[in-house]
Amino acid sequence: MGNTSSAEEIKLGDKIGEGSYGEVFKAVWDGKRVAAKRIRPDFFERDHDGSIRVAFSENFKKEWEILRSTDHDNIVKYYTAIVPPSPESPIIVTELLECDLAKHIRYSTTKPKVPFSDVIKIMLDVAKGLHYIHTLKEPIVHRDLASKNVLLTKTLHAKIADLGQAKAFPRGAMYATAMPGTPVYAAPETYSTRLRGSLWRRVRYTEKIDIFSFGAMLLEIIIGHLPVHRLPDPILEDGETVPEYIRRSEDLEEMGPDHPLHSLVLQCLDNIPERRPSAGKIIEELLKFSKVVDETLSSSPTGDKVGTMSHIHYDHKFKLVVLGESGVGKTSIVTRFLNANSQLSEITLPRTLQSEDHFERLRFRDKSVHLHIVDVGGHELTKASCLAPQIFRRVRGAVIAFDLLSEMSFLEVPNWVKVVREKCGEELPIVLVGNKDDELERWVDSRKVDEFARRKNLFYIESSAKSGKNIDEIFSVLVDLMIKYENQKEGESKTSDLVASLRESLSERVTCQEKSPITERLLTPRSDALDAGVIELKEEKENEETMEQDEGDRKRKSRCCLLN
Repeated sequence: MGNTSSAEEIKLGDKIGEGSYGEVFKAVWDGKRVAAKRIRPDFFERDHDGSIRVAFSENFKKEWEILRSTDHDNIVKYYTAIVPPSPESPIIVTELLECDLAKHIRYSTTKPKVPFSDVIKIMLDVAKGLHYIHTLKEPIVHRDLASKNVLLTKTLHAKIADLGQAKAFPRGAMYATAMPGTPVYAAPETYSTRLRGSLWRRVRYTEKIDIFSFGAMLLEIIIGHLPVHRLPDPILEDGETVPEYIRRSEDLEEMGPDHPLHSLVLQCLDNIPERRPSAGKIIEELLKFSKVVDETLSSSPTGDKVGTMSHIHYDHKFKLVVLGESGVGKTSIVTRFLNANSQLSEITLPRTLQSEDHFERLRFRDKSVHLHIVDVGGHELTKASCLAPQIFRRVRGAVIAFDLLSEMSFLEVPNWVKVVREKCGEELPIVLVGNKDDELERWVDSRKVDEFARRKNLFYIESSAKSGKNIDEIFSVLVDLMIKYENQKEGESKTSDLVASLRESLSERVTCQEKSPITERLLTPRSDALDAGVIELKEEKENEETMEQDEGDRKRKSRCCLLN
């Protein structure tokens, strides 16, 4: 099977696919239906000295040698190679499958394009194939993992194909050609970088670039398409790398933070290769869902296909940004809000060098609210401007924080307000926060701040992330403003009127604990995104059984700020 054959032994049929330099046909070889891949003839039209054929033939030879060395159920099976005399192209003969994953997604008429159970089945197969090539004695890195290079049988059994860009990495990490594969799936470390004005064409990477591609493909199969708009370049002019969750924010938002695979997608797309999971870890994660799907199938009386997803309905969905100079306590404010029942000293605070996305679900005045909170790192304004197209896309509100112990941090507030107004509009609701209110000594005059806030139509609150004072109030006030701004009709009151009205309705020095709770945390786990009638998680039943017992706890954990 691994030996080469003659051209007379194969009969080519219909073309079924085409790539940048190769084309694939249905064929008959050795009495069986197969797939035959060859170099496109137009590549040889100007090959006067035969150098092009030699170069591509070498690539083909490398591919069939790699294929010949593999033997796994999730790697396409290699049969033989055919090397005809010049100027004909060599041919790689493999097993014939139904179609590639890209076509399966594109031509699907279901909604979603790929049911959840099929997502698990297909991507589990892909992960198994990756685990196999990554754990060989001489690990193989695919370097061009994409939906077009994953082939499916009629029963959706997935196999990794097209190892033309694959490379054996005998010692783990190595230097290789920059961005060898398809750009939309390419990991940031595979892009050329500039150092002292020189462009580095060779970059150092490991098998984790395949994990990144897996994450991009997982996102694609979940939402049913590749990015609608061209992704911004991952490397800025100053050499800084744009976080992938910012580059792909539209697709991640479409997937939704409550999707059960949301966390896995983000892990695979991590900009830092070492933080991406191994293929083995991915298999472990997907097997958990596979088991749930199998159990549901076996218990289904009708035998209906399992896998549809039910999207959680929210009365309001808001994206908001938290901005301010480095060291003013932005991350402490956000972290304290997300961990309401913990002391700040008990919480490990990350150092936000870029931006961090957080998601929270609240009940606000009997309305369900989903918050997407972007904690923007302490960028200089120039850096914030570079990232602005992604960070500020679809933002509905902003928190701008400064340090009451630092007059310099307050002097930068007008610049942050300017950035927000330029990127999001003059009427965007903004809450201005003076943090570290627990300190006796302060260097910022509250009267000047209040005057500035009124002039700029900002709602001003003084808080303490350390003590928790008014932390909930920051976000409840902003949610209230965003809801009112969203509901107001054209020609009615502007944001300035909304802020003034809300300011009058609140006592300036009344803390959250003294107010009636109208905003509470939704305590349901993310796994509830799975349709209970289709995919039933064990903890879902447990939650139902203990709901009444937890009612008292839920009230004690209420998020509060505003009076009814």
